[in-house]
Amino acid sequence: MERRPATITDLPSEILELIFSHLSPTDFQALLNASPTLRDQVSSKQKTANLCPLVLAILLRHRSTMAILHPDS
Repeated sequence: MERRPATITDLPSEILELIFSHLSPTDFQALLNASPTLRDQVSSKQKTANLCPLVLAILLRHRSTMAILHPDS
């Protein structure tokens, strides 16, 4: 039986969450747009429950950075 090459989608959700935590909101959205498999994983109820706090933290961190860089926005 021939083995297929491992891909990022083979990683445990905990590792994916760690990777996602380093992405900007724009990069995270691009990742979801580029990979139907990852998009499906993120959109599943269990994954969404695990990823929502992570994504919220990323967005809040990005918003705080933007407020510092552009205080009039």
